[in-house]
Amino acid sequence: MPAKPSFAPSESARAEFPILLAKLHDRPEGASYRCQCCGQVNQLASTKRVDSNCFFTQLKLHRFECSGCGVIFGPMALIHCKPEELGGLYACLYQFYREGFSQPFQEKTFYLMNPSQRGEYLNYACGDWTARL
Repeated sequence: MPAKPSFAPSESARAEFPILLAKLHDRPEGASYRCQCCGQVNQLASTKRVDSNCFFTQLKLHRFECSGCGVIFGPMALIHCKPEELGGLYACLYQFYREGFSQPFQEKTFYLMNPSQRGEYLNYACGDWTARL
């Protein structure tokens, strides 16, 4: 009987990642959320939803726009998951995906928002891996 093919860690992680993400994402969102930027309590049923698709799985991700300051937060399931769960998800992701230099994409995204000099903006894509200016 021929041996079962074995997958490289990156291939098995690529197959496991959508399952892990969907399991976390399918949790209930809850009724409300206090914005970590301005303190506004947002009732999720009446808060503007901003949906997008996961870059890796095309899973629809539900985010919300704070009615107090306009910050976009979510998905709620990822906000509320345990640190070890989120760490496990990212550990799986980084077995098959390596971040690269993304500053031009960050700048393009920023300017597509039509920013104002009076506005305040927070760049979530500012980890240790990014270029230091």
